[in-house]
Amino acid sequence: MDWEVIFYSEIMEQAFNILNDNNNRFIWECHKIIELMNILKESEKENFKLVIKNALILLLSIFEDVYKASVDLKSVDLDEFSNHEKDILINILKSEIST
Repeated sequence: MDWEVIFYSEIMEQAFNILNDNNNRFIWECHKIIELMNILKESEKENFKLVIKNALILLLSIFEDVYKASVDLKSVDLDEFSNHEKDILINILKSEIST
């Protein structure tokens, strides 16, 4: 059980060390997710798979608030758009769906 705590702690420490580094945070997180997914794929022991799955959940939850905050800062209330702007947006979305 102690190795699990150490494993999770190391992930958290690495994540918090890079939390404020906007340039490398997303890259690090993607690499870490890929690394954990590869370990999960190769693992045969169910209890070890559970530890890796929990590590993935932990990793995603650490950065969830960071991404939500950045989306909130960039979000726009669609009710503030004019009808013309809404029509333009609808046409852009329709073109994206059809391609």
